[in-house]
Amino acid sequence: MGTLTLTKADQCLWLGRYTERVFTELEEFFRAFDANVDLDTQDFSAFWDACDYEAEGDKGTEERLFDMLYDYTDPSSVCSDMRAAFGNAILLRPELGTATTSYIELALLNLRKSKEPAARLVRHRTVCDDILAFWGAVEDGDAPLEVKSLIGVGKYVERADLCCRFGRPQAALDEALGRIGIFLEGIESPECLPLGATLSSLAEAIGSRGYDCALATRLADACVGKRSGRGSRLKDVSA
Repeated sequence: MGTLTLTKADQCLWLGRYTERVFTELEEFFRAFDANVDLDTQDFSAFWDACDYEAEGDKGTEERLFDMLYDYTDPSSVCSDMRAAFGNAILLRPELGTATTSYIELALLNLRKSKEPAARLVRHRTVCDDILAFWGAVEDGDAPLEVKSLIGVGKYVERADLCCRFGRPQAALDEALGRIGIFLEGIESPECLPLGATLSSLAEAIGSRGYDCALATRLADACVGKRSGRGSRLKDVSA
């Protein structure tokens, strides 16, 4: 296969991160919604805090939810993350193929169609199904191994961070970190990417939230120190 530029590698990583972010935040929205069913006062504050969402002004619950889900001008909204995933997928169409990238387009279209409260939950589940189909298509498709691996690393870096944000158990975090280690094996020269810094930041965030960060630290150290001896397929775009 041809060389991957650092720009392409970065697009792969962020495609993995953005799709995971949308998927997990919608899954957590389902849980928060279910917990508030039939309550006189709805409280989504824990969900908003985990997503780093801060509402502007004195807005009601429904208006805050709408903005957090659909305000594309807010970089922390689900819609902004889905649009960013779509932008990266389009740029990676030559590597992934049209059939695979079409699932991201479907996810974005279904998210846009979910603005009406009556259709929201059904459409959100369809968005999650579209993302699952995308991940499956990446795994079974003809994209180069390094492309698949970079998307996988991005996906599980984001999942590890979200595990801590949403208070999931250490076992779920360790599983995500283990998947990062597996996908790193498919990247020929990870030291040519800022993966060491990314994983070091992840380890710091994990530790600050009271989780065991030893595995994340070991991944960061191994990533920085790994040398394939075969030469890198990754090259700087300016080279």
